[in-house]
Amino acid sequence: MKFAVPIIDALSAILTSKIGLYSEALYKANGGKGQAVTWHKASLEAFKPKIVILGREHYQELSKEYSVPSIKELKALLSYESLDKNKNSVVFNTINRIEESRYKVNFWLVPATLMAELSKSAWWVLPESLLLATNQKLVSITTLSGQLYVASQAGGVTSSMDKLGCTSVEHFKWMSSLSAKVPLVDVTIDQYPALLLQRIYEKISIWPLNFRINKAKQNAINKQSVIKAALISSVLAGGYLAASSLYLGYTYQSLTKQYAQQSSSVSKYVVMQREVAGLIKQYEQGQTLLNDMDLSWRVWLVLLPIVDSSTSLTQVEFEENQVVIRGLSESASDVLSKISLQPGVVNAKFINAVSRQRDKERFAISFYLQDLVDDAA
Repeated sequence: MKFAVPIIDALSAILTSKIGLYSEALYKANGGKGQAVTWHKASLEAFKPKIVILGREHYQELSKEYSVPSIKELKALLSYESLDKNKNSVVFNTINRIEESRYKVNFWLVPATLMAELSKSAWWVLPESLLLATNQKLVSITTLSGQLYVASQAGGVTSSMDKLGCTSVEHFKWMSSLSAKVPLVDVTIDQYPALLLQRIYEKISIWPLNFRINKAKQNAINKQSVIKAALISSVLAGGYLAASSLYLGYTYQSLTKQYAQQSSSVSKYVVMQREVAGLIKQYEQGQTLLNDMDLSWRVWLVLLPIVDSSTSLTQVEFEENQVVIRGLSESASDVLSKISLQPGVVNAKFINAVSRQRDKERFAISFYLQDLVDDAA
């Protein structure tokens, strides 16, 4: 399969010849200035790309918020979190500062077996969703392996595709808690290769440090050197090595204990910060709903009785006499029942399937108010 795109950059032919796309199979990019770029299927044995764009179906994507005093403490916490985790994956991440002492971290988890194959020649692996993310927009892209949906908000990247169970733009908005009014950008299969190359050129100064993958080779070389040095040292000074090992073991245990205590304190601080941030966010959401949204007092007569300690609203929309609410509750069916029993409410129903989020249910409900419908008629 081939896809042609125009290339303008004078140095693009050199860079393009080193780029591969791994999306169920490996694709090689060929072309240069004044020519079209074509994508050809290739094998890892015949083609040794230095830069590999990894298709969305080949990695997991996560994002988390952290409330820590500085980025130095955040990096220390991330290093501690990854000590005994993700043994079957290679983890890349990007850190984005949202505000003072608040950061959003994106994680990309690539299977270790796949990374072992790619790292034989590649220097960098770039997640497809990171390259295609456009700030404050939802991008729907037809890729080589299916329909991909990508959004970027508040420093975090969220994506999914039809192969991962996302069936439509509306389904992705619901899964990602995106506003119904977020701008949508459609990218066709013909535009997709050009957009990938354009984003690589734009971000070439950003990703080299975060997504370099030859550290594993360096670590292997260092390990061999350490083994050889240890063997020589044991022959020349066995007694000294034994004494040193005892001292280092004691020091290691002492430092590990101190570090664990510090990490525990940091973790408790992070939990407390998250709880406070959650309360502030709920307050701000309520303030926004009450002050900024142009809703009829009749709508609030219906909504206020259902908001309690077990139910929270994350979005309220009111357009053409239809009210749409989204939120979290211990029982979404109870919320629907309470709304249906309110005077003047008609045609109350779920507009999306109810899903679980930790100990609560995520819901989306629409309804009409009879008096507003009658006024419109």
